[in-house]
Amino acid sequence: MPPEIAIDGKRRCAKHDRAARLFIMAAAGALLTGNAAFSRQIVLPEHKSIHQIESEAHCDFVPRSVKTGRRMLSLSPSQPPNRTRTVFGFYPYRAPGFSELRFRDLTHLAVFSAEASGSGQWVNLRGWPNGPLIQAAHDANVRVVLVCTLFSAGQLDILLSSPGARQALIGNI
Repeated sequence: MPPEIAIDGKRRCAKHDRAARLFIMAAAGALLTGNAAFSRQIVLPEHKSIHQIESEAHCDFVPRSVKTGRRMLSLSPSQPPNRTRTVFGFYPYRAPGFSELRFRDLTHLAVFSAEASGSGQWVNLRGWPNGPLIQAAHDANVRVVLVCTLFSAGQLDILLSSPGARQALIGNI
């Protein structure tokens, strides 16, 4: 059985995972040479989720049909959904349209995504708020939720370790 190692709390197989192989080779070298300081300096590449990869691939995309004016839009429908279960739909901002969405099957629609920074400020709203989409969801008694993303581990650490930055993001949301 190939060796396994835990990196960032995730078990990785050294046979199939390049980062795990590099870590094992570097750790073995540090142990053989007795260089404990070296073993603490090992930095592995940051893993990117499929959501981050897709977000980066479409970072320059601007939705065409977003015109809302300046008024605030409620994110809750006037009537709550009459369902016994919570069912989320996931809607990326770059989708071509929403006329094919089966709102009748949903209780909530998560719109992906507005990008935040480590200081709690918006980096890219990506067409939010999309008034026509929100209205169509509300007409079907579906609640709308904005997905906020921050893919940089360093920026996320800054945001989470700063009460002021957290409060800024809460205020911006």
